[in-house]
Amino acid sequence: MSKAFREAQAMFAKAKDQAKLLNPRTDYKAKNDAILEAGYHPATGTKLFPELGTCGECKHCIRRQYGGSYLKCELHRLGMSHSEASDIRAKWPACRYFQKEGA
Repeated sequence: MSKAFREAQAMFAKAKDQAKLLNPRTDYKAKNDAILEAGYHPATGTKLFPELGTCGECKHCIRRQYGGSYLKCELHRLGMSHSEASDIRAKWPACRYFQKEGA
């Protein structure tokens, strides 16, 4: 992972301590938002390429059923876990590994 990506994670940790965020759902969203704002993809840790499309249009984006429906990335840095931490959002900008669905 790049230095800038690690810095974005560190900025989130500092903001979390200051805000005393307690809700895990809020924590993941805030962390992912901070990483996206820094120009990096929360799932892969690579730079964003919004001009290519979104995660929802990528062939690596898959839907899993675990009592609900969750989007996962086959290339996620955390692997294909059942955790909310490895969920992705269809609207996130593409990363460097983007491949158009059906291409």
